[in-house]
Amino acid sequence: MDKKTCNKCNEEVEIGRFYHKKDICVDCFKRMVYSNNVDVFKNALQEIELPFIAEIWDIVKDKPVESISRAYMQMLGLPRYKTIIKKGYADGTVIGEDFIDQVILNLKNEIGLLNNKIANTRNQENFGSYKNLIQAYSEILRLIERYDWQLKYSEYSTDKGKEVAVWEQNSEGSVRNHKIWNLKDKKDIYIEPDRDRLTLYYDGKIGYIKLSDSTSCKDIVDMLCNFVDISKFNIHVNTSGIGKSIGDELKNRDIVFNDARRFLLHN
Repeated sequence: MDKKTCNKCNEEVEIGRFYHKKDICVDCFKRMVYSNNVDVFKNALQEIELPFIAEIWDIVKDKPVESISRAYMQMLGLPRYKTIIKKGYADGTVIGEDFIDQVILNLKNEIGLLNNKIANTRNQENFGSYKNLIQAYSEILRLIERYDWQLKYSEYSTDKGKEVAVWEQNSEGSVRNHKIWNLKDKKDIYIEPDRDRLTLYYDGKIGYIKLSDSTSCKDIVDMLCNFVDISKFNIHVNTSGIGKSIGDELKNRDIVFNDARRFLLHN
C-alpha cells in the first residue's frame, strides 16, 4: 500500500492512516487530542483543517479520552456534517434545524386542512378534486417522512461492557439528541409506536408488531407481552403520539418503563 511521511512523527505511514487526506497521521492526531479539553481539540482540528462542530463535541466529550477523536470523526462523516465541511462552515454552528422544524410543522398543519377538504369533496362526489387532494396528501406525507425525526437505536460492546445508543435522525442524515446508556443486568427494549406498527429494538434485533385502526392500546400491550417476556427487559417507550396512550396502559398494569422521548429531550 502507498505511504507518505507524517509531518508530526516523520514516519512513513500508509495513506489510509491519515485523517481527511492531510499530512498528520491518525496516531499523531490521537496523541494531540488525548484530552477532553475543548481548546486542545479545536487546535488539533485546525491543524488538519477540519471544522470544530459544537453539536458533535457535546455528544462525544464525555466518552473515554482515548475514544473521543474516533467518535468525533465517525460523526463528522455523516452526510449532514459532510455538507458543512464542503461549504466551509467551521464556526461550530449547525444551520438549518429551526427552518426544517418549521417546515415540518407547516406540513402537518396542511395535513389537517386537507383532511376536511378530502371529506367534503368525497361527500360532494367531486372525484376530480378528490383525486388531486389525495395526491397532494400523499406528497405531504412523503415530505414529512423525509424530513421529520425518527428514533434510532444501536447496541454494541465496549471495554466497559455493552452500551446502547439512542438518537433521532432524519433521512438527510441529520442527528440530534444522541444519548448513550450502559446496559445493566437486564437487557433493554425500546418501543417506537407508529400508525401501522410497533417497532421493537432489543438484544441487537428489530421486531415488528402490525397494528390496525381498530387495535386498542390494551391490545397493543397484550401483543407486546406475548411477543417478549417483558420481565427480562428495561422498557423504554417513545411516548409521543400514540406512545402516550401505550404508556398510560403500561402504568395501569403497574409495568415500569422509561419515557424514552423525555429522556432524549431533557438529558
